[in-house]
Amino acid sequence: MWYHALRNILFPDVRPANAGGEERNAANGQPLYNDGWRGWGVSGHYSNAGVVVSRETALSVPAIWSAVDTICKTLASLPFGIFEQTATGSKPAKSHPVYHLVRLNPAPDLSLYTSYSFKYALFLQACFGDAFVKVHRNGIGRPTNLELLEQDKVTVYQRTDGRLYYVIRRTVGNAYQEEILLPRDILHIKGLTINGLKGEDVVRMQSDNIGTSIASERFGNSYFANGASPSGALVYPQALQQGQREIAERKVSEKYGGTKNTGKIMVLDAGVKFEKFTSNPQEATLNETRNFQVNQSARIFGVPVPMLGQLDNATLNNMETLQTQFVNLTLRPYAIQVEQEFALKLLTENEWRGETHFFRFNFNGLLRGDTKSRSDYYKQALGGPSTGIGWMSPDEVRSLEGLDILPESEGAKVFTLEALLAYQNSQGNGSQEMAEPETDDENETNDTENGTPQASN
Repeated sequence: MWYHALRNILFPDVRPANAGGEERNAANGQPLYNDGWRGWGVSGHYSNAGVVVSRETALSVPAIWSAVDTICKTLASLPFGIFEQTATGSKPAKSHPVYHLVRLNPAPDLSLYTSYSFKYALFLQACFGDAFVKVHRNGIGRPTNLELLEQDKVTVYQRTDGRLYYVIRRTVGNAYQEEILLPRDILHIKGLTINGLKGEDVVRMQSDNIGTSIASERFGNSYFANGASPSGALVYPQALQQGQREIAERKVSEKYGGTKNTGKIMVLDAGVKFEKFTSNPQEATLNETRNFQVNQSARIFGVPVPMLGQLDNATLNNMETLQTQFVNLTLRPYAIQVEQEFALKLLTENEWRGETHFFRFNFNGLLRGDTKSRSDYYKQALGGPSTGIGWMSPDEVRSLEGLDILPESEGAKVFTLEALLAYQNSQGNGSQEMAEPETDDENETNDTENGTPQASN
């Protein structure tokens, strides 16, 4: 296409990195989106609200910032790691080569970020459509570093045979680089996707809604910058010349305009009167528009409105339900996609095909509920004479609460059916043994006279 030819003229020395073998044959595909020139000219999308919308301007809206931040910091703070299957379940695969990559340091050789900041940025990009991570490998193909890539620096191409490849165009130091990577070397996390190959650009799809939010913020800023009140009119008893009008407007604006001048006393003479135009933010629908855009932002990113700080309809009864819905409907889909993508790209084929290893987020901390709900749940899970058969051991409950297990395997046993029957049998024998003394005592303390029981003295 013409812009690829122009790029070759502007950058004649650019050559795709690793362009050998299969990578060299990938140059005949068509881009699915982002031809690599998005950064040229205006960056963003025009909206009907009259503003240009980009990821940066979208994040300037407090509701969008809060929604994206809530999703990212929640997922980034969850325990995430690689596990291996065992005869009794699973355990952390601490000896696996990628254990520390996903657990603590994703890029040990590059020293770029911690696991938390890596996951936070990964999910932030996914919230807006696509997130890309380059997988660095050693000589035997094992991952050694995970490098986050900027979304607008990556173009997804599809070849005539249907297979994908990724072209990375970026500046490293002072040098422009173009690199071609195959899917096995790219972790691709998608947001809402129509064809399964790429995530839809949230900024482009929701440019009008986000643009309205940006415009309302700018309107509010201008509103308060001009005095936080509607403008008024100076009424002169006689007509003014053009120069006199401009001087009066400038002096009044400089002395009484802006929030810092609110409350100043205006002195008028020569018969001049000040007539104020009555209006307020409610009449200008500023507050209503802002509240509505909070709801719109919550819908776009799937975050409950009370989590964005708008507690008008929040109650103690529905907050826990909303949190559970947030975990199941918003966070879990992202987590499942990351688990599957990491398994396919970071494990060997034998490991993921044999399901000997897998990646997992731990949502237990988010779904624990309050103290009373957890105690009721644990009571049922542990089991006992009054609750029946259990399915958890005391050690498992203590681990969920962050406590050490009991010594000498005292807490490793589960209250099974055999334990329940043994308890019931022991209680049954004991009640029969105590039933006879109660009957004898009753006969000794009560006698019958003419068929009527009488209390003995």
